[in-house]
Amino acid sequence: MSKMSLKAGLGLLVITSMTGSFAAAAPAEKSLPGHVPAVVSHLAKTGELAATNDVHLAIGLELRNQAALDDLFRQVSDPASSNYRHYLTPGEFTTQFAPTEADYAAVIAFAKAQGLAVTATTSNRMLVQVTGKADAVEKAFKVSLHTYNHPTEHRTFFAPDSEPTVPANLVIADISGLNNYARPKTSLRTRPNDAKANAAKPAAGSGPDGTYMGNDFRAAYLPGATQTGAGQKVALVQFDGYFASDIQEYETLNNLPNVSLTNILLNGFSGNPTLTGGEVEVSLDIEMVISMAYGVDQVRVYEGDPVNFLPNVVLNQIASDDAANQVSSSWSWGGGPSTTSDQIFKEMALQGQTYFTAVGDYDAFLPGEVNDPSLPFFPCGDPYVISVGGTTLTTTGPGGAYVSETVWNWDVEYGPSNDGIGTCGGISSAYAIPWWQTNVNMTANHGSTLYRNVPDVALTADNVLVIADDGNESNNGGTSCATPLWAAFTALVNQQGASLGRAPLGFLNPALYALGNSKNYTNVFRDTTTGSNTWSSSPTNFIAVVNYDLCTGLGTPNGTNLINALTSTNTTVVTVAGLIPPPSQPWSTNLSVMNGSDPNGFWLLYIQDDTTNTLSGTNYNGWMVNLTSANPVGQAADNQLYVNTTIGGTVYGNATNVVGLVGALWHTTLAVTNYGPSLSSNVYVSDTLPPAASVPLVSTNYTVGVITNFGSSLVWSVGNLASGTGTALTLSFQLGVTGIYTNSATVGASTTDPNPDDDNVSVIATVSGQAVPPILLPNFSMIGKHMFQLSVTNDAGSTIIIQASTNLISWLPISTNVSPFTFTNYDSTNYQQRFYRAQVGQ
Repeated sequence: MSKMSLKAGLGLLVITSMTGSFAAAAPAEKSLPGHVPAVVSHLAKTGELAATNDVHLAIGLELRNQAALDDLFRQVSDPASSNYRHYLTPGEFTTQFAPTEADYAAVIAFAKAQGLAVTATTSNRMLVQVTGKADAVEKAFKVSLHTYNHPTEHRTFFAPDSEPTVPANLVIADISGLNNYARPKTSLRTRPNDAKANAAKPAAGSGPDGTYMGNDFRAAYLPGATQTGAGQKVALVQFDGYFASDIQEYETLNNLPNVSLTNILLNGFSGNPTLTGGEVEVSLDIEMVISMAYGVDQVRVYEGDPVNFLPNVVLNQIASDDAANQVSSSWSWGGGPSTTSDQIFKEMALQGQTYFTAVGDYDAFLPGEVNDPSLPFFPCGDPYVISVGGTTLTTTGPGGAYVSETVWNWDVEYGPSNDGIGTCGGISSAYAIPWWQTNVNMTANHGSTLYRNVPDVALTADNVLVIADDGNESNNGGTSCATPLWAAFTALVNQQGASLGRAPLGFLNPALYALGNSKNYTNVFRDTTTGSNTWSSSPTNFIAVVNYDLCTGLGTPNGTNLINALTSTNTTVVTVAGLIPPPSQPWSTNLSVMNGSDPNGFWLLYIQDDTTNTLSGTNYNGWMVNLTSANPVGQAADNQLYVNTTIGGTVYGNATNVVGLVGALWHTTLAVTNYGPSLSSNVYVSDTLPPAASVPLVSTNYTVGVITNFGSSLVWSVGNLASGTGTALTLSFQLGVTGIYTNSATVGASTTDPNPDDDNVSVIATVSGQAVPPILLPNFSMIGKHMFQLSVTNDAGSTIIIQASTNLISWLPISTNVSPFTFTNYDSTNYQQRFYRAQVGQ
């Protein structure tokens, strides 16, 4: 084809000829920020990463339904909410919030198309681990990987020269491993060995040189406590190995029982101690847990590779396993806030897992340091974790009672040679102050009313014995000590809660800050009011004050009083005293509902008053809100759930109470429909199964969707249901033990259901007696060579399997029918002897 144009004002006729077809438009792309360390702008490149180098990556995906997730996060964590501590299973979390299977598959397909090998996927579809040569990685994400000399460590590192880009249609949030500038750091310090330090050695603990160990912690913080952590598991985040013999030696020295240790090795890590100091951290964490909670069922040690460092892989495995209610990490790392990490912490909270992290050992943070991506302090400032500070403890002597505590600060304790060594504390520059922290008066403690403050709580972080490095004893300090002690303390709380029928604590900060704002505060916390974490670069921040401060947070546990308060049914509610921070400008005078959105959700109304007093305000002229609704305001679907039951051939229809005999089959058919005006998207049915040991699930029958079994529960992901349609699932159980059992189900969806009353069904089955087993009556009249008949009677209506054996050990099914019936043997094989039996089918 030809195109002819005339250039204005030149009198020149230009004829342009174009042949062929127009090229297809390039697909839209998006840039992913936060992958280039700021330090590289000040460093000279030393070269290019060799094209043949292997690069290990963890691609993080964005969750769905983020607004609903954040709303539910607050509800399960808010003592004032009716959903307080009503947790999800990993399967339920995946169904409601994980990326869709199609989105997950698209990211995998993209990686493979770029020449990257997919090395691991995750059940919650939040991570895709890949490995590829450096040149393939550069091509995939449109970056160049350069090498640099590390400014503070004796090594080189690589990093991209620009932020990575990916196709805009992929729900990729971030990519771990595109640089190896940051490596994990422990919050552990070895006690100084100088004249002043030696002269100041206390004689308080039971260990060498008065160090605290074993029962010293329980004697000081939990005198008379009977809880041991029985029935609980503790998960530890680690990036090194340890010597198992060190743990056994510590247990023997302290007369502690041998606690079960399970190592979960990730990222190809061997589990061998690196002997670079990180192995001391691992031993310390384990020893602190078993000192405070020596009766825990298991300590689960999740060990990631400190060199091929992908922290989200370790965090996500703990969330996906959901095996431990309490999680402890004494490690921190650079890179700053991470979308994927935040998502994992939220999943833990929604599942009832409590995540503790060490606040750090560098004394007070300077402004901007808490979330500086170039500093190794993440995730202590994250609002979805509990940040733990440290104290120096004094007791009456070995195994003695609590006397006092002061802020852990070795500059104050041992002099300027230890400047900048003590419990951290400070203000986030990335995360707004969370709602549960707005009830704290920040005037005296120099905290912020706009941004997240750390730490939240504290425990002893000084004069602690560690046995590590194949039998070496050392005197240590650090918030590394305090953090696993808090996780172990939480195991004691959850043990008592379980005995009272309470749910696990989950994300603990709202409950802790509620207690901190109550009249009961001094009864449940020991408030550290002496000392500071000041140092030469921060001479005035921060000072210990009454109640909350940025040295030790709310304080340390006051014995079993805090255990009882956290497991009490008399919930303390967070009260906010005029300290809710204002929203970011620009502010508006009208509140509008966008066209097509759903106005039924969580709303915040902020009233700006002219008063200068931050604790109270007066609105003299009243206030007014204009709500402008558009049409339509979202979609709605009326999901309904029905149930039909059959036991032993008897049809009960839509009954809620049924009966059956041991040995019979219980068939439950769940029918889900949508009779609403709109399509119902992401429909799922959560079914709580009867105990598998008594009434096992033997089969499922469905034609639409995907079934995922999580042991005690089952999730049927139906997909989308158009208006006026439905589908069904049949579950078949074997009635094995007499008793009363319940099978209940709930239907949910992404689309709003204005009529939730018909979203739940349940059937109660009473199992009694013993069904008469099938009886075989042989007919010895031969009807042909090798042919005879067996009559099967009793247990009418049951499916019966005829089995045969030549040795009474190995049985082969040879026929299936419904009782009563006559079985005719047509097998012409010449057996020397053969035995037959009948069994109720499954």
